[in-house]
Amino acid sequence: MNHPSNNDKIAVLVSCHNRKHKTIAFLESFYRQQNQKFLYSIFLCDDGSTDGTTKEVRALFPQVNIIQGDGGFWWTKSQNAAWRKAVESKHTAYLWFNDDAILYSDALQEMENAYEQTHKQGIVVGSFQDPHSKKPTHLGRIVSTGISWRFLPKEPTGQLERCDTFNGAAVLIPHIAYLKLGMLDETFKQRCSDFDYGLRAKKIGIPIYASRKYIGALAADSNKMNYHHSSLNLKTRIQKVLLPTGLPPKEWFVFCLRHGGILAVWRFLAPYIKILFGAQNG
Repeated sequence: MNHPSNNDKIAVLVSCHNRKHKTIAFLESFYRQQNQKFLYSIFLCDDGSTDGTTKEVRALFPQVNIIQGDGGFWWTKSQNAAWRKAVESKHTAYLWFNDDAILYSDALQEMENAYEQTHKQGIVVGSFQDPHSKKPTHLGRIVSTGISWRFLPKEPTGQLERCDTFNGAAVLIPHIAYLKLGMLDETFKQRCSDFDYGLRAKKIGIPIYASRKYIGALAADSNKMNYHHSSLNLKTRIQKVLLPTGLPPKEWFVFCLRHGGILAVWRFLAPYIKILFGAQNG
């Protein structure tokens, strides 16, 4: 990494669990960044990995601050554990990253430029594309109106674009926004906490911007064995939907009640109805 040229201090918040090679590859791509102006410190929560992640990170990247989880934190609690450690010292902003992302060499420069364009007041969402197909994967989202509740991808256009919420793979949050929003809501263990954070930001008037271009490669979440996959029978679908990686009813109910408006009940029921009827067809 280049030496920073201003006084902005950014805390990078990352979570990992038993995917050592991906975590190391992300860190390598991070430390290959060029032309960044800010000073960065990484806070990595290792949620009980048994594959030697912590040991290897300490050997290769001793500057990384490592926080240990107990194996049951999941993504949201892990991110918050890193965040709590980061706020013990003064930072200008907080930057979430997925540990399975591979950053392009100008990723930080792009995020910094976007952040400065918002006068350091707005949330900036980094956009990712699949490493093979180059299709968009994790990025800002626009919430559709009407009965059909969809979170549509906001693809890069070459300029900053407003969006309603985001996937949490790369999100730069100014300290001033953190003071208003706090951390992620641990009601949501794995899913929905990033979308919830963005929607809460929008409700109180904090602007959200999608990056001007792609900042890295990140594969789409595989749905091959997810609860909505057509090859699964009804029993398996129900088992999978109840997992933190599925769509647990209690968490989904809170999300719909908080953000679903007058259609909250329908929006809560809709995915489960699809699971039941889809499973019969599968």
